[in-house]
Amino acid sequence: MIRLTLHFNVLLITILLALLTIPLTLASHEKKNDEINNKQNINNNSDSNSLTQKIFNIEIKQQKVVGKSKTIRITQGDNVSIIWQSDEAAKLHLHGYDIEFDISASEAKTLHFIATASGRFAITSHGFSNKIGHGHEALLYLEVYPD
Repeated sequence: MIRLTLHFNVLLITILLALLTIPLTLASHEKKNDEINNKQNINNNSDSNSLTQKIFNIEIKQQKVVGKSKTIRITQGDNVSIIWQSDEAAKLHLHGYDIEFDISASEAKTLHFIATASGRFAITSHGFSNKIGHGHEALLYLEVYPD
């Protein structure tokens, strides 16, 4: 009986010690995870702060870009937003980046991307309204200069 009680007490003490160390271990892991997340946030913030934000407003009327300039000039690494407005729905394609997107006549559409590739890229229509087809003429050109 004494032997059984002794084994039971040792087992009980072992369990209690294990239970007491679990919260300390979890707190230690949480602290490490918080440190990792904070470093990632700092890195993400510094990356986004180093990017230059470029915003362009483009209007399409009667299937043509309004205005004299048909070229958007940016630098590689820029964070680009192009806000599109059109008098009719269209499917547009930014060549070189292989981005296709739809715009509607009822609301503005913003295209966001980071200029990673340098060069001169056409933005064409793959159809206005319900007419499907690939436009042979560029609506606009995107020129991305090396950093």
